[in-house]
Amino acid sequence: MKVVLPYKWYPRQYQLPCWNYFQKGGSKRGKRALVVWPRRHGKDLFAINLVADSIFERVGTYWHVFPEYKQGRAAMWDGMTYDGRRFLDYFPKEIIKRRYENDMRLHFMHPENPNEEGSVYRIVGSDNFDGLVGTNPVGVILSEYALQDPAAYEYLRPILRENQGWALIISTVRGRNHLYKLKEAVKNDPNWFVEVLSCRDTKREDGSPVITEAEIQKDRDEGMPEEIVKQEYYSDWDAPLVGAYYSEQMAKALAEGRIKPLPIEPKCPVDTAWDIGRDGTAIIFFQEVGLEIRIVDFYVRAGESMPHFVTVLKERGYGYSRHCLPWDIDITDWQSGKTRLETLRESLKNFRIPGRVIVTPQHDIADGIEQCRNLFNRVVFDNTRGQMASPNGLIEALRSYRKKWDDRLKVFSTTPLHDWASHPADAFRYLCWNIQRRSSLQRKETPLTKAVDQYNYV
Repeated sequence: MKVVLPYKWYPRQYQLPCWNYFQKGGSKRGKRALVVWPRRHGKDLFAINLVADSIFERVGTYWHVFPEYKQGRAAMWDGMTYDGRRFLDYFPKEIIKRRYENDMRLHFMHPENPNEEGSVYRIVGSDNFDGLVGTNPVGVILSEYALQDPAAYEYLRPILRENQGWALIISTVRGRNHLYKLKEAVKNDPNWFVEVLSCRDTKREDGSPVITEAEIQKDRDEGMPEEIVKQEYYSDWDAPLVGAYYSEQMAKALAEGRIKPLPIEPKCPVDTAWDIGRDGTAIIFFQEVGLEIRIVDFYVRAGESMPHFVTVLKERGYGYSRHCLPWDIDITDWQSGKTRLETLRESLKNFRIPGRVIVTPQHDIADGIEQCRNLFNRVVFDNTRGQMASPNGLIEALRSYRKKWDDRLKVFSTTPLHDWASHPADAFRYLCWNIQRRSSLQRKETPLTKAVDQYNYV
């Protein structure tokens, strides 16, 4: 049996520089590429054929990482190209040994022994990559990286460095976020291939544009905001991040010098605001100093139990006065039979961490976001501690937190997009909600009576 890879595919003219970069032999073979191509320019098709070209050359595991796991299923596992060919059909059936639908995984024949299994191709989401700890991929595609949890690449980078694997980062533009910062950091690095193209730069083999101005105008006419047009077709880094809830507020905070190194005020307690989820838990550490709301530290992590986060509080060593928790912390964990609140209370007691525990009542998300906007002029951000200014930190999360865009209906959803920025932004919402609530109660001279419990382990 003879199979030619890539299978019935050839890179387009504008894709050839990146393709040739990965085709170099020996130690000169490309290892890192960051490619920004416009919408509908075959980014994932290019990527899957790069995997097909690699699986026999080096036996190993190859990951195709999407912003969300379910997006990977819709876009790649079940997806098709514009001419109706399934993406997975770019792997010839003759070389596929096993196919696993549940976790979107293909096992291929071994290049030297057809009776053995060789390389593995797997689709994963940056929203659940922590669940794959222990896997050692030798090739990774990060698709629509601008929309991904940047912690995914931070996790993968040392693995790829250790095993001499390769990474292809592909995306359209979404403002000056972690994609832009990575591009700026590596654009002059000789070990990286970096390319940013707009629709004006790309041509078909016959010289015609891949996407015509008439096609782009049709998207405008159907309701696509001009900001998205500029980002996705013209690769405009400075186009406003349309649909972002706090873009104006964060821009104003930066212009007014409210993002800067902050000292810890020793005379004021440090409070925490949490959001807890299976795909991540975020903790904001803040102080109220006069009218200022000073956010002095931040921590986010996925795949850890409650005692881990209490250990983080202990290690910080702040003088805590209250911990603002989300309403759903009272849900029972089926494994332990305890609520997360009970587990937290036990951990706080065991570690002798002070602070009143407050469960934030369930409230309308839109109302909570509006409360955040009302308080934003009082917020000052430290940019030095913890993960405050990291690619997946609070500052970048608040810049990126946005409404979900429906590409079919060409409208924004009335609810936020659930992605890597959600947990930090939700923790910020609980912070603002509790400050606003306490201010209202103080104006009424009514004591705060709905605290769940209080600890004074000094």
